[in-house]
Amino acid sequence: KPATIETATKKSKSSPPDSRLTTHGLWVSRVTASQFKEGRVYVSLNGFRTDNFAPYLYMSNDYGMSWKQLGKDLPYEPINVVREDPKSDSILYVGTDGGLYVSFDQGNSFMMWNGGLPKSVPVHDIAIQVRENEIILGTHGRSLFVCKLAQGLLVHLMLYRIHF
Repeated sequence: KPATIETATKKSKSSPPDSRLTTHGLWVSRVTASQFKEGRVYVSLNGFRTDNFAPYLYMSNDYGMSWKQLGKDLPYEPINVVREDPKSDSILYVGTDGGLYVSFDQGNSFMMWNGGLPKSVPVHDIAIQVRENEIILGTHGRSLFVCKLAQGLLVHLMLYRIHF
């Protein structure tokens, strides 16, 4: 049964509301603060240790007081990392046990990044070198993968426009 995230709130006259994520035994694989909006944070959860391979990706715009699930179209692969693009908060990158996915609409929909990255390569870290305009992926089994963002994003943007 897929786990859900809930916001637990305790109200008290003397203290502010207590807002916590209830992860139902899932591991928090990444917490990433937005570089564009104060109060925005992304959280990915990972259940592979309990054979739960569903993708769990959430965003809060209010310091964790409420959460929105992202990536409902991501495949059943544990999420390892989430990263905002340094030039646009609409573009998100997600690394899973099956590869890299990119969203052009703040995580409402994702597509697989296949610009030279071999299929089914687990992506455990994402770094973006702004000066060189490159995305660097830390993978399991393929070491580092480096790609110019302009090349990869143009290909995906063209595919996005063709399919939607």
